[in-house]
This record gives sequence, structure tokens and C-alpha cells, in this order.
Amino acid sequence: MRYPSSNAPALLDATSGQVLTYAQLDERVTRRTSELPRDAGLVVLAMEQTIESIVDFLALLETGQPVVPTDPHLSAVRLNAFAERYAADVVIDRRNRWRLAWPYSSSDPGIFERSYGPRSHPDLALLLSTSGSTGSSKLVRLSANAIAKNASAVGVSLDLRPADRAPTLLPLHYIYGLSVLLSHLTAGASVLVTGRSVIEPEFWTDFATSECTILNAVPYTFHMLRRTGFYERELPSLRAVTQAGGQLRPDLMKDAEQRLTNMGTGLYVMYGQTEAAPRIACLAPVDLRERFGSVGRPLQGGEVSIVGKDGIAKPPGEMGEVVYSGPNVMLGYADCRDQLALGDVNQGRLFTGDLGYLDAEGFIYITGRLKRIGKVFGMRLNLDEVEGMLPDLDPVAVVQGNDCVDVFTESEGSDLAGARMRIAAELGLPLAAVKVHIMDRIPLLPTGKPDYMALTRGA
Repeated sequence: MRYPSSNAPALLDATSGQVLTYAQLDERVTRRTSELPRDAGLVVLAMEQTIESIVDFLALLETGQPVVPTDPHLSAVRLNAFAERYAADVVIDRRNRWRLAWPYSSSDPGIFERSYGPRSHPDLALLLSTSGSTGSSKLVRLSANAIAKNASAVGVSLDLRPADRAPTLLPLHYIYGLSVLLSHLTAGASVLVTGRSVIEPEFWTDFATSECTILNAVPYTFHMLRRTGFYERELPSLRAVTQAGGQLRPDLMKDAEQRLTNMGTGLYVMYGQTEAAPRIACLAPVDLRERFGSVGRPLQGGEVSIVGKDGIAKPPGEMGEVVYSGPNVMLGYADCRDQLALGDVNQGRLFTGDLGYLDAEGFIYITGRLKRIGKVFGMRLNLDEVEGMLPDLDPVAVVQGNDCVDVFTESEGSDLAGARMRIAAELGLPLAAVKVHIMDRIPLLPTGKPDYMALTRGA
């Protein structure tokens, strides 16, 4: 990654108050580069929301060694199983919490080393888990060029400036969180490094004191913002809120847009996938009211087409699979160490698995997932569309049960019987085929998306 070398602030530590300028960050990264193991085939990094982890990550990118950022809260059993599966050469854990099946490095007690052998492809820089709503353990193989091109394109779409500042609200082992970090550093903006969440009063104190200008959120964040009184806060520095990590229901988007407009803040709706490093499209605030439900147009350097089952591109207005082409498309997948040596399998083209259409002006509309298609009583159902039929249940998640539709919500005081009857009637299903479950908390992935796999197992 290339970022400016100057005395402008790059990273601000919310806990210690430490400020690292770009020149100081460059110095830290250069020093850390000399301390890291060389010629490793694969490095696993426990990616915390700390300056130390960010320096480790940037240094690994600088050395060209493939790195897998992982959840720092993984158990020893899960971490060891993951590292064994991919025959990792090095594990970096700055907190030394795990009892790893690796010996310590003699030079650094936070580094665990073991030598395997199969070499990775020279273009491979970053590997990220695809364990979103599907629970898959495959890794996405990304090149340094894909990461850099997307970070730059995100900066253009959000009009990022050196005066901008965003907190690390999202986990840094998650592509959305990494994208926020890298796009801001590429643009010469700054990042407030914090591990706090929007439900903590201290987060908002740090946000206001540090004069953050951008807040990055997933759909579930908007539920929390409403509950915690965000829209009544005085945040004069805030100029933009971005939304990605899943589709926000139209009613919630309208509510957020209206409230943010009253605060003098713009809402950017973004669409992407880990496989695209990650951003594909962006809907700017100026287009939002006229294009509710759209995720915008492709970012700089990218193109989107809608393709039918026959592989032929469809005209505007017709439904099909969203196919993206651009310099930020992944090299391909990997589910074992040997596959890290593979080259560019995708050749810049990504079949997203999302269903949608384009309008006449090229704006993209996502209507669901191919893999979120269920079959109940012989009828094919788009489970994402079913969720959209329940705007009064907030939040809500829908999965397919045993020849039924299982609806999960935290909205105990709502008209659940009425919602059940409405869904059955609209889908043409027997009432017995729609079940509603009340939960204290819908289980979430670290990305903030509903954990559909957990809900399916528990239904």
C-alpha cells in the first residue's frame, strides 16, 4: 500500500491519546518490516483494533508475504485447526493468549513459527475468510493491486479528503473494516483506532473529541443507532455515514436518510463482496432519494452486467445474476495450502451470486441472493424478500425450516400473529408453514450480519 509521508495525522489511539503522523507510521512500518520473519509462505495475524496490529498488517503487506487477518477472539482450538488446515508458517499474536501448536520465535515472544514449504503465488497479498452468512471456511485470494485499486476507488466515491477521520468501528479482520482503514490511509485521511462500539457512551465521547467526519455502519448498526439516541446527538464534525455489509431495508434507509439530512449529514449506500476487495458500487447522497432501493453505480474502473442462466447479458429492467468486472476482483478461492500457489483464476470477472437488475441509467438494484432461495411446500421463495415484508419487526431474520419459513425477531411487543398471517397470505402458504420466534438477541456474525447458519441449526 502506498500512502503519503507527511506530518499529518494518520492514526489516533482513542485509549492512550497517541497520535501517529504519516511520517511516524512509515517509520514504524519500516522498523517492523525488518523484525518480521522473511520468506514465510503464509502468515496468520490476530488482527486487533490497535495501532500495533495495524503496523503489523501494513508491514506484512510491505514485505509481500501473504497474510490472513483473523478474529483476535478465536479460541485456541479453532485457531490451531485453521492454521493446520492452511499449513500456516507464522502466527502473530501480540497478546500471547493462545496455547498454540507452534514454538515461540526466539526474537519475538509474540511470533510463533513453523516451516512448511509450499510457496504462495507471487501476486498473493491478502487472504480473507468468506464465512459470512454461509459459514464457509474458504479463503478469498486477493492481490496487492486489487487492494490498492479498490482503496483508491472508494476514496473517490466518498470524496475522501485529508481532513476526514473515521473510527475503527468495524473489526479489522473483516473486509469492510480493512477497507475503511486502507481507503482513508490511501487518501491521506486519518483513522481513530478504537475497539469500542456505538452502544458505549465513551465511543461517542471519543468520536466527538477527535472530530470524526465519517461513520461506517452495517445494517444492524442502524438498529443500534436508533436505540441509543444517535440521531439526537450533537456531532457537528460528522459529514457522512456509509452503509455496507448487507442490504438495508428500504424503510430503514428512508428513516436514516431523513434523520441524517436533518443532522446535515449524507448517507452513502455501498455494495460489495469480499471477493471484490470489497467495494463494487456506491450510491451517493445526491441520488439517494430518487433511487431508494438502489446500491448505486460501479466504482471507478468497474463494470456491472446482469446475466441470465444462459450466460447472456440482460437489458435494463430484467432480472438476473449480478456480474462484476474490475481490477479489484479476487484471484480466486482457496480451501487448502496448495491452492495458495494458484494464479488469477477469475481474470477480473466475478459472478456475485446476487440477484438484481440495472435501470436505464446503470444504477444497480439487488433483490436477493441465489443461495438465499428456499423452497417451502414446493414454492421457491426469496428469503431476503420475505424479510422485506416485515418492516414492523425490527430487527428480523428469516431462514428456511423443515418445509416452513422461520421468522426470528427481537420485537416482542409487535403484532406477531398479524405478521405471521400476512406472510402466509402474501406467499400463499398455510399458516402452519410460517413460524415466528422471539429472541433476546438475534445471533450476529462479526460483520454485523445475522448468523443465518446458527438460526437454521436452532430453528
